[in-house]
Amino acid sequence: MEKVKKQNLFYFLLGGLSVFLLIGPVLFFLLNGINTKKIDKSFLKAYFKIFGADKYSEKRADKLRVTPSKSLIREIEQKGGAFDNTKKLTKREIGVHQSFAVTTDHNIPNLGYILRPNIKLKGYFLFSNEMKNNDPPVLYLDNSKEYSKNLLQYLNTESYLSYEVNSNEKGFRKTIPIIESEQKVLVIGDSVAFGLGVDDSGTFPSFLQQQIGNQKQVINAALSGYNTDYNLANLERFKNQSIEHLIYIITDHDLDQNNIEDDLKKTLLRISSYRSFFKNFTIVLHSGIIENLSHHLRPHRFEEVKLKNEDINRISLGTLSKLNINFINWYDISQKYLKKNKSLFSPFALYADHCHFSKEGNRVLAKHIYEILFK
Repeated sequence: MEKVKKQNLFYFLLGGLSVFLLIGPVLFFLLNGINTKKIDKSFLKAYFKIFGADKYSEKRADKLRVTPSKSLIREIEQKGGAFDNTKKLTKREIGVHQSFAVTTDHNIPNLGYILRPNIKLKGYFLFSNEMKNNDPPVLYLDNSKEYSKNLLQYLNTESYLSYEVNSNEKGFRKTIPIIESEQKVLVIGDSVAFGLGVDDSGTFPSFLQQQIGNQKQVINAALSGYNTDYNLANLERFKNQSIEHLIYIITDHDLDQNNIEDDLKKTLLRISSYRSFFKNFTIVLHSGIIENLSHHLRPHRFEEVKLKNEDINRISLGTLSKLNINFINWYDISQKYLKKNKSLFSPFALYADHCHFSKEGNRVLAKHIYEILFK
């Protein structure tokens, strides 16, 4: 009888442990979503490690719905192409800096890298094997080269969005229409300002150029992967030029998400040290689709997001107004867009993926900035 009791106790404990391992992550997400601002993935890493999975490994998994054949990968590699945001499939690797399309500016060591002049690049957003494909794998190809029918067929079936990037002889992405003027408007930032996901004519700088006309020249000096340090170093290239207006698009994921207000204030103070180099200075704070659709995707955090942005506006306006620097919060623009279009889902049209603006998003931002700063 004693042996039977011990066996029953053993099976009871084993069953309890199994239930915990199965429902633990669900409870963790529920409690975390209610009580904390940021999910600590250490628990999940340990959980998946128990089952021999590497879901939360720092290495990127193969996110492609259909992985290209070895012959297609060989062709992509031979012609200088590379994948991003998925498992490394070629020897060349884009990483976050699109490194095969950039070069080093030895005149400014702290800058790290700049866009190569006269490049012709085409990016393809690819279907993913993940349930959510809002941060998709991307294939970059040299658009000046020809490709086999098999590769073109693969791209036709496995990509759902493509865009072209062309740089000018100075190594900046082309702004359409091409205008030459002594009065210049400079745009800096990372891939959001650069215009990842849209053609040259669909970027924010191009839409702003169309609004302004031919009296001023808009320069797109942004580049994917540029953080605050790189952007400040980038300004060194324009110190001796006549820049009438500087527009810096800061993305919220460049800031400390646990203390975004204080980190933003520190960043703004660093940037303000360059105020004397430019006649007019505007800072735009960008936020991704989750933030701007929090009322729908994360309703329990909508009030938190709203209050956070009110704090951001208060801190930024208070800090920058003394320095005569304009501040624009994209969150406010997106909420006005939602109310104007009277559709809960209208902000989706403003994004090409989870954070980068679509053609419509860039148009809306350019129109807003033009009416405030240039009209």
